[in-house]
Formats: sequence, C-alpha cells, structure tokens
Amino acid sequence: MNELKFVVWEDAFGCPAGWELMEEIEKQTSVVHSVGFVIAETEQTLTLAPHIGGQNRENQQYAGVITLPKRQIISISSLVNIHAMSESALEAIPFVDMTRDEIVAYFSRYGFKDKNGHHIEFCDDFLALVDLASK
Repeated sequence: MNELKFVVWEDAFGCPAGWELMEEIEKQTSVVHSVGFVIAETEQTLTLAPHIGGQNRENQQYAGVITLPKRQIISISSLVNIHAMSESALEAIPFVDMTRDEIVAYFSRYGFKDKNGHHIEFCDDFLALVDLASK
C-alpha cells in the first residue's frame, strides 16, 4: 500500500480575469495543505492521490492526483495507516470513533491555525480520509 502523507506546500496566487488597481493586487503566495497517498516520487517531484479506487480489482483508478514540485514543499508528514494499527493503539487516538463533524470540532477546539492566525480549513479530500479513518 502507498504511504499516506500530509504535505504543506507553497503555491502561486493571483492571475485574475480582469484589470486591477495596484492596491487590489494580491502580493502573497498561498500555503496549501494536501493529503494523499504517494503514488510516484522523483528527485524533483512528489505525486499524491487522495482517492484510489479498484482496490478489489486488477486495475486501480486514481482521482484528484496532484504532482508537486519538491522545491515548493515546506513540510511532509507521514500519516498513520489506521488499518494496520492494533486495537490498543487505535483506542489511544482521541478522535477514533468520532464523526466527521466531531473531528473538525476537535481540531478547531485546539486552535490549529495557519501562520496568519486563520483556522485551518479541511478540504473534501481530507474529510474523505477522515471518513475512512473514523469507520
């Protein structure tokens, strides 16, 4: 099975459709949080897939795949393979057996914020992984 990773990376930001005044122009990049299974890696890139279908078939399908230039990656963290954990280890995780909403509330309650003080928002791909882990 592919490793599950949480990747923080920096992306370009901007390029609106029309004209802008100087004071309207966004002058910062965007820090992005991505979660997925590592399906390919080179010296220059890391490819993540949040969805892998066909686990019970000869051929697998991938959705939501993103290839990140490593020079844009700020940090990479390994996530736990919840299916390989023992029952006692699972019981020690504070959000096992919680619903999706309870997990989001748990993270919010403990103040997970980005470098600008904004609460981290969870994308649908991350919540799909939360759903998998909370079953």
